[in-house]
Amino acid sequence: MVDGLPQERTVKDGVVRVVFPKGKAGRVTVLWNETPTSTQVTVDALKPQAQLVDQDGTIRDLQAQDGKYRIDLPGATNRGNLGPNDYAVGGRTFLLVEVDKPVATEIPRPANLSILGGDFGTPRRGFDVGIDTKGNRFARLTVGGANRPVSRLAYVLRIPPDLRQPALTFDYALEGGGDLFTVIVCGDSRLTSQPLLVASKPADWQHAQFDMTRFRGRTVRVEFALTRQPEGGRTVVKLDNLRLQEGTGKQD
Repeated sequence: MVDGLPQERTVKDGVVRVVFPKGKAGRVTVLWNETPTSTQVTVDALKPQAQLVDQDGTIRDLQAQDGKYRIDLPGATNRGNLGPNDYAVGGRTFLLVEVDKPVATEIPRPANLSILGGDFGTPRRGFDVGIDTKGNRFARLTVGGANRPVSRLAYVLRIPPDLRQPALTFDYALEGGGDLFTVIVCGDSRLTSQPLLVASKPADWQHAQFDMTRFRGRTVRVEFALTRQPEGGRTVVKLDNLRLQEGTGKQD
């Protein structure tokens, strides 16, 4: 745990809870499951609204129901070299954040800034980092075989309300071709998703810009995905310079 921070740790029925109280400002509860069986836990609500953050950084807004939050926790899968009923690593970790200020931080103006590592200098789960001949780094999405039919990269963004015409911009290239590359923005749920880009043919580096005005002042999820197709399997998608900025009025 984190030294120097007040915390309360409990274990019940294989579910671990670590609570970091923040006084009147709120509370952060860390949850994970140490058993192989998926389960649902309830947390007494301190605030009527909260955000659930998974270990990949995906954020979901929650509303308390009857004064409680109900959270599904996947089971543990990593036994290591332990016995049949022991697990070296618990299931996916979740943070229940109950604070007055949302977790998703607005990008301040001037907003011509890289998004949370949008220069892709550091690898993240789901993609590799490539380096060109000039030493510039970029993200690489690849698929291959039955074990990796889809490769995804997602960001949760708060679109600043003070941008007159917010735009999502990035550079991309496709090598090989045959597989399906998509860029989708999701609002409050996947039912309000909007495809921004669909491509499958080889292409050199291109600059893309998409109008995000309809999402101004809201939190959205932007997902880049490469999905293997029967005739594909060798496509490489390169991404770089992901930014949220004042748009120019031109959209791809």
